[in-house]
Amino acid sequence: MNIAILDPTTLTGQELRQGLAQRRQLAERIALLTTETEEANALTEGAGEPMLVRLLGAEALRGIDLIFVCGSIDPARGALAGADAGATVILVSPDADVDDGVPVVAGINDERIRAGETILSPAPTVIAVAHLLHALRALDPIEAVATAIQPASTRGNAGLDELLDQTRKLLTFQQRDEPSLFGGQMAFNILPAVAPRLTEQLASVVDAPQELALTVLQGSVFHSLSVSLYVRFDVDPGNDAVRAALGAAPILELVDEASSLGPIDAAARQEILVGEVLRNGGSAPGYWIWATMDNLTRGGALNALEIAERLHPD
Repeated sequence: MNIAILDPTTLTGQELRQGLAQRRQLAERIALLTTETEEANALTEGAGEPMLVRLLGAEALRGIDLIFVCGSIDPARGALAGADAGATVILVSPDADVDDGVPVVAGINDERIRAGETILSPAPTVIAVAHLLHALRALDPIEAVATAIQPASTRGNAGLDELLDQTRKLLTFQQRDEPSLFGGQMAFNILPAVAPRLTEQLASVVDAPQELALTVLQGSVFHSLSVSLYVRFDVDPGNDAVRAALGAAPILELVDEASSLGPIDAAARQEILVGEVLRNGGSAPGYWIWATMDNLTRGGALNALEIAERLHPD
């Protein structure tokens, strides 16, 4: 299979390249392409070998079977029109949405994977909550409300740079620049995050409860997101049953030190780590679940690569 990675120097693009190096059976040939002129002709690595990043031109996608889009969706739209008719596109773009492709979380709604179509690897928050709810489906939840705190790396290298710069200047009592990317001071702070239509993405992936809500906050950590999920049932399944259902899911891992689980523990991990599972104090049979996930591995590149593996299982 001939594969192209659009904008391979993004954080997700770097993870994809590392993942392909471990899955050499997926790719006969890899092309690294960029929509950014300043990135063109950069020497980097693809599938474990030195490669040049080429500027995306009119004929660059000819003969390509699978295209991963890692950068912003807008500059990629026109270029994708030049792809072969049978090419599959997997969007790992931070700003792609349900109008751009069919949302798929590998292992949950694999039946929607079709060769030759445009597939959306959903936002990391959606991937995390989808795996949690999918694990609980047999217990028939009737309501799910999730709040996620996303890291600076969801905004790419620019997000990491701005958070680092703000943190350094605050700690050394230097004059801070006017914040641009986050719209306010991000260091040592939490802000609302712009995350449109995530509930719609989630509902299209998983057999969601009748009552479903998802909101996202922007946190001041560099990597990995955290999720606080409230799930309510008609009949109380009991704490042991909830934990057993979560622990049986292949992507989820129950941690021993549940009370001290934080996003740093999930960095570079392939699993979604599940911490405390606490019954709500009221009369309603509901439970609070705390979980963390690396947004670049499980929440980004791994989901896209597992979709590709299901396209070509041999």
